[in-house]
Amino acid sequence: MDEARGPNGSSAFLRRHWRLLLLGVALPMVVAVAVLSSQPQLYRARAVLLVGSSLESLNPGSSTLEASAGLARMYADLALCPRVLQPVIDQLRLPVGPERLARHITAEAKPDSPVLEISAVAGHPRTAEAVANAVAQALIGQAPAAREDVQAEMAFTAKQLEQLRKEVATLEDRLRMARAEEAWEQTPASLEDSGSDSSQLSAMLEAQRAAYAQLLALHQAGTSNLLTLIDPASGAQPVGRPMGLVPLAGLAGLVVTGSVLALRQGLDDRLRWDEAMRSCLGLPVLGAIGTLPADVAPLFYRRDPTLPDAAAVRDIVASLYLGAPGREWRTVLVTSPYPGEGKSMLAANLAAAAAGLGFDTVLVDANLRHPSVH
Repeated sequence: MDEARGPNGSSAFLRRHWRLLLLGVALPMVVAVAVLSSQPQLYRARAVLLVGSSLESLNPGSSTLEASAGLARMYADLALCPRVLQPVIDQLRLPVGPERLARHITAEAKPDSPVLEISAVAGHPRTAEAVANAVAQALIGQAPAAREDVQAEMAFTAKQLEQLRKEVATLEDRLRMARAEEAWEQTPASLEDSGSDSSQLSAMLEAQRAAYAQLLALHQAGTSNLLTLIDPASGAQPVGRPMGLVPLAGLAGLVVTGSVLALRQGLDDRLRWDEAMRSCLGLPVLGAIGTLPADVAPLFYRRDPTLPDAAAVRDIVASLYLGAPGREWRTVLVTSPYPGEGKSMLAANLAAAAAGLGFDTVLVDANLRHPSVH
């Protein structure tokens, strides 16, 4: 039984194995620091895209913003597809494939926002910036609004909107002047003529405004799927090394070391010194003989009675014969659970010590199959 199985088993376990536990914590932490420090420095660059044309509108509707936010999430998934990344590889002549490049790129759509962020990580800041901007441009090229026919149609509607805006402004000025003239007219006939002019101008203005509103709605519907690079990647920042893994490595080392030691201790069913002997067998410990060096003779008591282990053998003999006054010991049995644990050596030295102390002693080897004393 191990001494760590008693009432103070945990404290005994720590006292016995604290050096190994400390080594199990320190060694993984040192290895983790060395591995992380040996990794090359990486840099991160970020490009920001706007989905739709909400910044051009004074008061964009909620439906427009929701549609742009949904498209931003869709473009975030599309940014890592080979259809987008392969043109980037060809443009920058990168020695990687789309799958490997995708591991160095992140595309994130802000929640409920038409803003899309493209981040690229590389070993050089200029490379990270070039990759982030190239991915952004490639993604812009995938938008339907990037097609030539759609761009021509949007340019035409933009030109028409500008013309209608000027016509509306001109009609507003003419209507304002007509109403100002009405205020100065005195005769009923002149009032009737000016009123007729202002009514015609007002009707024309309302018609132009309605046409402008319809054309503007058509133009905004075409630009809702438009991607615009509003913040190109520049000033790449160094990526910090994950040093938080160091304490995790130490904790993992502690768990593994403690588990191995506890398993080894649990499988070790050998009886140990003093307290474990008393608690297991309920018997007192008379003495202990340590592990003998290989150059010490098995019958060391006869060869050198001054050895510390020879003194321990004498103490055991004295305890046997003097520890129980009034009781005469006639037979002493020496045994152990397993072979090769030193039964024959201990019995021979006990017999030599007992004979040396004046006791009539006979040593009998009861191992009839493999005797080693006779």
